[in-house]
Amino acid sequence: ADSTARSGEIVSAIEAVQDGEAAPQEILAIADLFNEISSLGEAERKACLEILTTFAAYSRSQRRTRR
Repeated sequence: ADSTARSGEIVSAIEAVQDGEAAPQEILAIADLFNEISSLGEAERKACLEILTTFAAYSRSQRRTRR
């Protein structure tokens, strides 16, 4: 995914906090993990990105099937 798509996901997460859908502590915990992951090696960062991308796709598909 490009940086624009990731930016949109971050904005969505912030909006979820503002809408009361996610606790601010959860978003801060995720931000801390992203910060920690950013200092890992390239292979580890790529693995995390693949995991997150797969999870996001799964989550989007689940939302579509619930509608």
